[in-house]
Amino acid sequence: MSEYRGYKGRGPQEAARGAVSRISTIVDDAEKQARKIREATEDLAAVRGTCASPNRAVSVTVDAAGRVVGLDLTWAAMNMQARDLSAVILDCIKKAQADAGRRVSRLAAGTWGEGSDLAERMRRAYPAGSQGHEVSWDGRDAPGAGRRQFGALHITPDGPEYI
Repeated sequence: MSEYRGYKGRGPQEAARGAVSRISTIVDDAEKQARKIREATEDLAAVRGTCASPNRAVSVTVDAAGRVVGLDLTWAAMNMQARDLSAVILDCIKKAQADAGRRVSRLAAGTWGEGSDLAERMRRAYPAGSQGHEVSWDGRDAPGAGRRQFGALHITPDGPEYI
């Protein structure tokens, strides 16, 4: 056998077959990685984090980036003092963001591996939990407490909707 450009003992045809095999492997790996990224992108778009106040007067939904995409307020929430209601809403937002962060971190770990750089960055990017002011208001002392609630206010990026 002759030497062909650094392929000792292999002729040009063997060298070409080896190169084609290596290129095929590289292309297959790239296609698998592209598929994995496409699936992860779709999964990421579907991630939602949620939180409801203990009395269910406030419910918040955020997307994977932590943006509020839903806010539900029952009539019990409408009976709260403005300061308490805003504190409960902010607390729920923080907790929903932490929930979304945990989901995104699990998604990254499941896609690229628990110890991957991306999974680690996701864990650092999202808050571990609420650091805000927590309000323990349960609605029992609100006007009309104990009566059945027949409606709620649902706020989305498209605007408010009474349900």
